[in-house]
Amino acid sequence: MFSSVSRSMAHLAFFALFPGFFFYHSALGTEMIGPMLGGYFSWVALAFAPFLFGLYLIEVMKDLRYLPRFDIFFFLYLLYFLLVVAFNAAGGADQDVVKDHLLAILQFVVVFIVFKMADFRASIVRWAAFVTLIVMTALVFYLSVDGMFYLKQDSALGDTESLASYQGFARSYFLTALAVAAFTNSIPLRMLIYALCIPALFMNGARSELIALTITVFLIEVFYARYRWLILVFAGVVIALCTLYFDELIAVLPSNRTLEILHLSADSSWQARNSLLLHGLRTIADHPLLGDYGSYVALGGSGDYIHNIFSAWVDLGLSGFLFLAGLLLVPMYRVCADMAMQDRKARSDEFVLSFALLFVTILLLLTAKNFTDVLIAAALGRYSHYCCSRSSWHGHPSSARPQLDIMPLSA
Repeated sequence: MFSSVSRSMAHLAFFALFPGFFFYHSALGTEMIGPMLGGYFSWVALAFAPFLFGLYLIEVMKDLRYLPRFDIFFFLYLLYFLLVVAFNAAGGADQDVVKDHLLAILQFVVVFIVFKMADFRASIVRWAAFVTLIVMTALVFYLSVDGMFYLKQDSALGDTESLASYQGFARSYFLTALAVAAFTNSIPLRMLIYALCIPALFMNGARSELIALTITVFLIEVFYARYRWLILVFAGVVIALCTLYFDELIAVLPSNRTLEILHLSADSSWQARNSLLLHGLRTIADHPLLGDYGSYVALGGSGDYIHNIFSAWVDLGLSGFLFLAGLLLVPMYRVCADMAMQDRKARSDEFVLSFALLFVTILLLLTAKNFTDVLIAAALGRYSHYCCSRSSWHGHPSSARPQLDIMPLSA
């Protein structure tokens, strides 16, 4: 669909931003290297930004089908976001919040274009992603201590800002695993991927990504199954067995923060998030139209925001909140409509990845992530890819329609 140069640049950026992030921080946490690139992700995004945006402009000028209206709305949202940040920066807003938001805009642009132009069906990309996923999994198990992979805690570097938290590792791991699983047609190989990735994310301690991957596994298998009711029956049996042997299952699992989700009333993280939620809702009630940019800094720092989509209302006002909600809900409605109409494209691997990303992004925005999480850009970028792919498919005569058969990883 896109030129080989554009696809190659997107692939290179994907591996640098996600598996590369994981490997860099693993090396940093084990003291193999020093903090040469700070937090890594923003510097790498900045390095790729001019190339990716330049290639994106070339592609859309070459063929306007690569510029669906959705892309225009996405960039208008980022422009609105930038104007809000600039206005508040001029008014003396907290510099850490301004910096975080400017970096978020940069990351959104880069990740959106990467997921729009990347071809995860390409054999070399699938194999490279599979190999990097295996290496990442091996590192999780090898570097875990007492059932927990948390280099920020175990490293002699201490609680340095340069070293990623478990959430940063989980983000890279989850997106790589999803890109591999969605384009793997071999059932045994997919089962192997799940058998490795779910325990790895459990040991990582990122509960949101673990739940998201578990839901994604279910979605992928439902879409790929010849008899979908069998998947539903199997899932019901698994849930029933887990419920029946719940205590025995918990006893054999390593104890880490993931299991704290079973006792939320005693979970300090849950209590802190509830406190932030109440503060944010009070802020929205007091400033319902424009929000109160960065008001949460008074609670302790730039990271003390609501951990859900209402964070957009606090910082961007009602208009920004509705803009972001529309960017997510309209694509979700359209992919569901394709599925309901039994559109042929809705049976492709591209559809599966777009639907899964949109679904888990909306779920996490409702429960755990704020409006600057790059998973949003990944989901919207892949939806844009789906729109372009669908437009290209409908633009061909019947005899020339591209094949949508899902290629096995071993192909």
